[in-house]
Amino acid sequence: MIIALVVFLFLLFLALMAAVALGLLIGCVLLLAMLVSFLATLASGATFLGLVARKRRAPRYPAPAWRSW
Repeated sequence: MIIALVVFLFLLFLALMAAVALGLLIGCVLLLAMLVSFLATLASGATFLGLVARKRRAPRYPAPAWRSW
């Protein structure tokens, strides 16, 4: 039981160190991080709208009125 507690606290400490290190890294290049996030959101939205528009568009070749077999 004590070993599990020690392992838990160690992993919690490692996660905290990783979060602090990433925070310091992003803090030096905050503008670049915001720009990348904005561009990723913009690309995702454009892709989503393109897929929805393609689904709503009329088919190029209309389906036959009867099956051809």
